[in-house]
Amino acid sequence: MLLLPNELLVAIFQFLPVPDVFQLALTNRRLHAIAREYEKSIAPCAARVSFPDATLLTRAGPGTTQDFEWLKGLVPKYIATVLVDRLRLMAPQTYIGEYGIPAEDEDGEVLRGLVVEGLCVLNRLSIISKEVYKLPDSDVPQPRTSLRERVRRLLRHGKLRRSKPRPHEMLHRREDLIRDRRRRYLEGLPIQSLEAYHLMFAFLIQPIQTHYDLHTADLSNYFGPDGRDPTGLESFDRADDHAKRLFQGNSWLNWYILHEGPLLFWKQWYYCNDRNLIRDRALAAWYARAGEQVWIERDAVFDLRDIISHPIRYECMFKLCGQPALINHRRKKLEGRYKRPQEVLNDVPYWINFRDYRERHNLQGFP
Repeated sequence: MLLLPNELLVAIFQFLPVPDVFQLALTNRRLHAIAREYEKSIAPCAARVSFPDATLLTRAGPGTTQDFEWLKGLVPKYIATVLVDRLRLMAPQTYIGEYGIPAEDEDGEVLRGLVVEGLCVLNRLSIISKEVYKLPDSDVPQPRTSLRERVRRLLRHGKLRRSKPRPHEMLHRREDLIRDRRRRYLEGLPIQSLEAYHLMFAFLIQPIQTHYDLHTADLSNYFGPDGRDPTGLESFDRADDHAKRLFQGNSWLNWYILHEGPLLFWKQWYYCNDRNLIRDRALAAWYARAGEQVWIERDAVFDLRDIISHPIRYECMFKLCGQPALINHRRKKLEGRYKRPQEVLNDVPYWINFRDYRERHNLQGFP
């Protein structure tokens, strides 16, 4: 390939989907230089190849430069488009069903923009976690001992003795560092970004199905007799609102989503070759952990509940009901002026099914 002229290499770039464009550009200095030189001609073509039917998704706004930054921005935009579009699969009698807007409907642009902003916050929270876990043990700071504790040790032992290390001490230290960095980042965000994050997370948990099917008899063998459940269950009470547990932050899946970030959803919803990718990866990570590690990770995320919990969540949901775009969308339906656009996301494996992985591995649409 390296012997090909520049014109052919540019043509190859133009016929690659979004992820492959960047992977190829990073394999060689010459390819990287060519990609950078011709990015304004590569990016629009790669976008059309990646999303051939989604004309609204790939449409550039006025004054927008279609370069690689614009191309990368299509990834969270695609996830937001799926979240807003596929929400229509929820039961029509629920209040949340009014929020679903088709991918090719311009009425949803404002709503999708808010979800994209929330996904950017989620991506940053994920990067923080992954950066800390890449640090060598020597670079992870020791836990700070309070002045009161130091005085107590001095009076009791005559010297500043170190306390006995906690079980999983390094895991505690890493999660404490992640929590502190995330807190500093979240506290520096404007209130609008926090509202967008809560709104995005409200959409993100909708496809996660955690209610048990009443016909299934062997779920205790699936999750284990001790009630350890990645979705946050403490018992097998089928009346429990598991989605609420996800939203309030006391579920291990919250830690997993914040650690993996939005690209996890991109891999299932864009490639579409594994309908249970998110579920299988989450369960693989879950079963690889001891109970103590699960509680440490769960508690570390739950400690941020004062920033990423319900007070702002309810406000942004009420604000959503009065957004002009959604009011206009509902008014069109009521007045019979609504023209249904082309459906472009019917093949997306939207559901993340923890209900019964044995019998519903090919679940499509509403169960």
